[in-house]
Order: sequence, then C-alpha cells, then structure tokens
Amino acid sequence: GAGPQQNSASLLDDVVDPTRSGSVQSRRVVLQLQGEKIRLLRCYCLSDFDGTRWTSTPFQQISKIATPSPEASRRSLARTVHVKQTSYLGRVLPTDGRVIGLTGKFFRNPVLNAQDNIQCETLWNSANNTYEYKIDPQPDPTPLDPQLVRRMTSLPPQSARLHEWLNTLVADETNQLKIARRLEAYLHDNFKYTLGAPELRRLDPVDDFIFDQKQGHCERFASTLAVLLRLRDIPARVVIGYMPRHRGGADNTATVRFSDAHAWTEAWFENTGWLTFDATPAATTDDDSSAWRDWFDTVDLAWNLHVVNFDGASQRILFNVSLQGAGSLITWAKENIFIPLAVVAAALLVLLWRIFHFRITKTMDHPPRHAQILATHYYGQMLRALARQGFHRAPQQTPIEFLQQLTSSPFVADAQLITQTFNETRYGHQQLSPTRQAEIQQALTRIKKPKK
Repeated sequence: GAGPQQNSASLLDDVVDPTRSGSVQSRRVVLQLQGEKIRLLRCYCLSDFDGTRWTSTPFQQISKIATPSPEASRRSLARTVHVKQTSYLGRVLPTDGRVIGLTGKFFRNPVLNAQDNIQCETLWNSANNTYEYKIDPQPDPTPLDPQLVRRMTSLPPQSARLHEWLNTLVADETNQLKIARRLEAYLHDNFKYTLGAPELRRLDPVDDFIFDQKQGHCERFASTLAVLLRLRDIPARVVIGYMPRHRGGADNTATVRFSDAHAWTEAWFENTGWLTFDATPAATTDDDSSAWRDWFDTVDLAWNLHVVNFDGASQRILFNVSLQGAGSLITWAKENIFIPLAVVAAALLVLLWRIFHFRITKTMDHPPRHAQILATHYYGQMLRALARQGFHRAPQQTPIEFLQQLTSSPFVADAQLITQTFNETRYGHQQLSPTRQAEIQQALTRIKKPKK
C-alpha cells in the first residue's frame, strides 16, 4: 500500500517532526479546493504506537470506491480540487469525508484503504491536475473488526502516575464519547501550541508532555489524546493531513498551503463510527492573507479549471470571444482617451505605493523571517561540511539527535552553536544579531578547515 513511509516524507516531516521539515510554515500552495462545508483533509492514518512513534499499518485491506445509494447521492457534497504540487502528495488524494464518487485524469487505479483514505497505484504531474469527488456527510457507522479494535486500543505499558491522573480526571463519567470530549477540551484549554519546544523524554514522552512541558506542535496533541483514549479502551488513531484555514475570492475558494499540514485524532464508537477530535490549541502564527493574494489565487484556479481543462474547441471559442472584447475595448478607448489615461495613471500610482509599502513592511515588520532563512542557510552549510568529513545526518534524525551523535567529535561546540541558533530562529522566531552571525561564520570556518 501507499504508506507514508514510502511517499510522503515531506508531509510527515511537517507534522510528525517539524524540526526535520524544510517546508514547515511555507506559504507555497499545495492545492485549491471548492465546495461547501469543507472539513479537515485526511491523507494518512497512523494506527501503531511503539511508545515513542506512530506508524501506519504495513499491510492494509483495499477496496473499490462503493457506489452510493440514492439517499446518499441526494445528501452528498461535491468538491473540486486543483493540485499545485502533485509530487508532495505521494500517491494519496486528500479528502474530507467518506468518498462516494471520484473522477480525475492524472492518477491511476484509485482505491479505498482500510483507514478510509484514497490511495492510487500511481500519480503524476499533468496539465490538468484536477480531481472531483463527493462525500456522504452523514455516513452510516461502519463496524470495526474485533482484530482492529484490539489493534486500535493496544499500548505499551504506561506509568502508574499517568493512570492515576487519568482516572481522577474522568472518574465521574461513564459515557465514552463524553470522556473523549472532556480529554480533548482539557488538552486544548490547558496546554500551549508552539514550534521548537524541547524534545520529549524517550522513556515516558506522554508523562513529560502532560506533567512537565505542556506545550508542542500538533502531533504531540494528537498523539497524547490517542494514547489517553486507548487507556480508556476507546479505539483511536492519529490522522495526518491538512487544515484548510483560509478561504477567499469571489467563489470562496479554500487555499491549502504547506503550512496547513496538521495532525489530529480519530476515535471509534459503536453507534457513531469514527469521529474527529482536534485537541491542538489555536496557533499564534501570523496570517499574511490579503485581498491581492485572494484575487491571484482565484484567477489562478479559474485559469486551471476553465481554460486549461477546456478541450481545443472550447479554448478557440474563448480566444475568439476575448479578441472581440479586446477590439471593442480599443475602439471605446480611442473615443474616450482621457479616461483610460487616468485609469493607467491611477494604476501606476497604486503599483508604486504597493512596491514601496512592501519594501518598508518587509524591512521593518518581518526581521524574523530573514533570520529564519539565514539560520537555515548556516545549518545547511554545517551539514554539508560535516558530511565531507564523515558525519552524516540520517533523514529520520532531528537536529538535536544529530548533535548528540557529534558528542565525541572535535566540532561539537561549533555544531551546538549553529544548531541552537537554527532552532531558536526557525522555530522560536528569534532574531539573529550581527554578533551571533559573526560567531557562526567563525564556527563554520573551523568546521570546514579543521586543524590537523
């Protein structure tokens, strides 16, 4: 199957371990989505937990997308999706519910896996990266095989302290759904969302998160909630996907960016099936959306949906109509010469003001962004210099784990300085002083040209 270990390293890096990701917080567009009542877009489900990390089931049962009943067709919701970065999806098509219909021309043999995700035999980039699907917003609950129930409730042994704390928190409640909602609300209301938080202890990560750190990125919240649910014998899994946070333009298009990668929890209940739980508090990141960005995204989507996707005859008709419209506009402009000149002058003034305003705001209001780029550049230089000397960072290693690997090397002090700066600026949004830059340059020089 199209497991995340094979095809989605970038997406998993964004969510499961942001410190490894090169795309976290990137504003590049992954896809654009049209439809009503859009929810979280699911890509992968992680069901196996070894005490420190979640992984997907190695072998998953697959089935064809079922033909909907007449009642399901009547209440279905339609979505149209244009993908900007097909390679980033691996072989999975993001969807936000129980799929009952799917069409598209840039993938082959789509199937529904055991976790209700759409995976394809292959997926490629084309001039028409558009797919349409329908979901059933009120699907009938699906039974869960007893073997899967055992799998979704299994856990390595947890501490007596955690068991005691959990029993105290939900002691007065017997309804499993209410227990799940209470745990979701507790994490959401009493913990803090942040990137760049210290790593959790390997031996007892859940205890460290709940009792000590109380902060982290979305994967920590999703993972912790899933563990707590399983401790109450509620089948649970971690889901990886996207949270469409911004809609704009005349057609209310949802734009999904790299920075919208997200993790949440799903729990299964006998009478309702799988339900979504998102314990992650609202992030305090800046929203740089604007009317100009909305307009550009809308035009871009309209071009792809209504021009690129037209057949040759339709495109010729559109071209001829456009020429006729342009000719009429030129004739009108000749007769009313002063009006076009005034419009052009006003447009130039607006453009000059936007350029000036952009430069000023970039210089004055966003120094951390420059620091993040610079710190990433320095960290990359360090990795390349160390690799030439035999110290290679494995893909699964975080910066801190790789630094621990260098404990016995002569570069550990310099590597610690660069790694600390990388984490503080990229994930802690701290500025980079000229003094620190000079120190890093000296450290890089020592690493690149070690003393013999």
